[in-house]
Amino acid sequence: MQPVSLYFKKGGWGLEDIAQIIANLGFPIGISIFLLVRTESKIEKLNDSINELSKSIAALGTVKK
Repeated sequence: MQPVSLYFKKGGWGLEDIAQIIANLGFPIGISIFLLVRTESKIEKLNDSINELSKSIAALGTVKK
């Protein structure tokens, strides 16, 4: 079995990269890695949105009526 290098290219993974990971590690592990990488950026965006919303709510609480 050949060693697998899991590097992240700026433009994303190509079809050949995904096929090599699946061939070397197996389909379930390959799909798991793909899903983890794909959802990581979405979770970061959600986290940023939640932080921004928290700041906005805190700012509304400091406004005098």
